[in-house]
Amino acid sequence: MRVIFGIVFMISLSVYCQDRNRIDSLALFSSINREIKNLNSDEATETLVLKDNSGNAILIWKTQRKYCSLIANYRSPNKSLRKMRISKKNRDRLDYIFQNKEEIMESDLKDCFEDAYNITRVWLNFNDQGYNYSFDTNCKQEKLVKPLYALYFSLFR
Repeated sequence: MRVIFGIVFMISLSVYCQDRNRIDSLALFSSINREIKNLNSDEATETLVLKDNSGNAILIWKTQRKYCSLIANYRSPNKSLRKMRISKKNRDRLDYIFQNKEEIMESDLKDCFEDAYNITRVWLNFNDQGYNYSFDTNCKQEKLVKPLYALYFSLFR
């Protein structure tokens, strides 16, 4: 009897945690939407999402005037959003990445990129904002082009 109760309890706990994660992700997505509207009324012309195994996610978008970015940790309990300053060096790297996006995505790196629609089920739903592509920073170092890898390290480290 105890074994059956234990199994039922574990299944219930698992279902509760999955629902809780989904609710937390939706709450974070809503706060990202609000933050973007507060930060920027211009139309985003290019977008990029970087993510890593630790739950860090950086959303970067380019307007006609500047780059804007938000960082969040989708595994952290408080799901806090922070604005991130993009340095001159990283602006140059982002310019390179956005100007050469087609070549990068066609290269050996293509397995590191995910269509923004596909990652919605995995972590955060950025698709509503029309984000172009996401870069999975867990790819092997030797597969990464230098500016993209440098950008990842300077933003996440």
